[in-house]
Amino acid sequence: TVTGVQTCALPILQYGVDLMGWRWTMLVFGAVISLSVAALTVIFLGPAPAASPAANSAAAQRAASGREATLGLSPNALMALLMVAVFCCCVPMAMPMNHVAAYCSDLGFSAQRGAAMLSVLLGVAFFARQFWGWFADKVGGVYTLLFSTLVQITGMVGFLSTQNDVADRK
Repeated sequence: TVTGVQTCALPILQYGVDLMGWRWTMLVFGAVISLSVAALTVIFLGPAPAASPAANSAAAQRAASGREATLGLSPNALMALLMVAVFCCCVPMAMPMNHVAAYCSDLGFSAQRGAAMLSVLLGVAFFARQFWGWFADKVGGVYTLLFSTLVQITGMVGFLSTQNDVADRK
């Protein structure tokens, strides 16, 4: 389970921080995870199954009609663009969660309040993912992307247009 992995990994990470410092520990941790994921990919990702003759003829018809490319890009270029987009979205969105407890203590809140805020954030994120999955099943992927982008922009505009009253009262 995840809790078991966390229970085993945290003492190892703490030992690394004590031995090498946090920066080198995180670099080694990132390298170990990257190598593990690459090894597991090689082990478990096999070749695609052979397509049926009907699927081959449908693919040939799409290629002949010029519908093989989406957005004017080949499937591989589109997949690479999608991977870059996912990376450029998920990394910045994950960073606030890593720092929310420390940021709360910087603002004068207790560490317990910061941890509670992080718990609420993660819980809401879980239910939001469930909602957007349900929404995508109902209206389709493109409309889900449009609506979720609109919600994200609205949230960011609201966040950027407010003042930080707690920090001003310090």
